[in-house]
Amino acid sequence: MFVGVHQQKILSDYYKVWVRQGGVTVVGYVSRESTMELVQAWNAPFEGDSAGNGSKVAALGQDQTGKTSVTKWNSKLIWDGAEALKFPLKIHFLAFSDAKLEVDDPVKYLSQFSSPELSESLAFGQRPQPVSLNIGQRIIIPSTDKSGCFIHSVGFDYNAPITTTGYFAENTVDLVVSTDATLSRSEIPNIFT
Repeated sequence: MFVGVHQQKILSDYYKVWVRQGGVTVVGYVSRESTMELVQAWNAPFEGDSAGNGSKVAALGQDQTGKTSVTKWNSKLIWDGAEALKFPLKIHFLAFSDAKLEVDDPVKYLSQFSSPELSESLAFGQRPQPVSLNIGQRIIIPSTDKSGCFIHSVGFDYNAPITTTGYFAENTVDLVVSTDATLSRSEIPNIFT
């Protein structure tokens, strides 16, 4: 089942985003504010380490001589890992003929995609399921039962314009999606089509 703007040809598919989980695909217009973030963790583990560090004698010596025991070596960076690839997306939905199917249902399903299925009292609930992500037919990340992308947050304008039947006439969803793990250098080309 498709919900959102999948049938609209006003804009090219290169300006659309598809988010799929199970048998439901949400299609919206991706805005120019949408980005891809690849963050590397770099640390200076020797920062603050020096001969006499913390010593009052060393502090007094620096004060009197203007010399320090800190070296460039103290600021050397080491790579400490990478975060998963993150996509902060702004997705627009606009009603053309069926506001429920084209705007309300996408908001509902994206909220549902991001949520777990928890048990009332047992500790065997279901974590949120992965989604597949297709941004403009250019960045495609498929999902499997346990891997793919995960939705971190879903936000929408609750005060967006509504139709006479009470459905949103248009809305913008702020969606943050990330891969389930960091990607290796050799894997990066595989997500670009």
